[in-house]
Amino acid sequence: MRLTILFAIFPLPLLADPCADRLSALLAAPTFNGQPYAARATGEIGGMPSVTVQRFHIELHSYIVTEQPPGTPDMLHFNGGAYMADGAGGWTLAWQMDPVEMTRQAAEMRAAQAAGVIRAECGTGQIDGVAVDHVAGVVKQVPPWQSELGVAYDIETATGLPKRMTYDYTMSGMPTHVQFDFTPMPDMVLPEP
Repeated sequence: MRLTILFAIFPLPLLADPCADRLSALLAAPTFNGQPYAARATGEIGGMPSVTVQRFHIELHSYIVTEQPPGTPDMLHFNGGAYMADGAGGWTLAWQMDPVEMTRQAAEMRAAQAAGVIRAECGTGQIDGVAVDHVAGVVKQVPPWQSELGVAYDIETATGLPKRMTYDYTMSGMPTHVQFDFTPMPDMVLPEP
């Protein structure tokens, strides 16, 4: 009886959850461990289909080609600037941000997501014949999302790199689902504005 009262007054710390810890570590790290990669992102934003091919050389240098909806200009992110393709082979600056501040904010957002894991579950599977570790869970609402974030990673067992990642969230009042299918691109060369 006395122990029950003591535990009620001074609860035991939550037992460590290796799966939640792994999800937190994945959320805290730069995507693809900071290595160059391409990701085909397919999904729905507010019920409208979206398909992009994203190529990331480093966190501050990426190139995004939108396949759907049609007519969306390609985007190039370089050293804190976001540039839209001008249709004539050049780039028009859409906005600029201090690259140090941009990197700091990205790290803060990853840390907030990592600290906000509510629950997680882990398992194994295969994607296209490749063995993967499946790590999925729910993250509490953190800006810019307006809802809890459902996230799932499929990590190649042999390499430790992501094969697939999915996000489910609400932003600007629109429910969103996005699936990223990753391809390593160690020799990637991206344009500069």
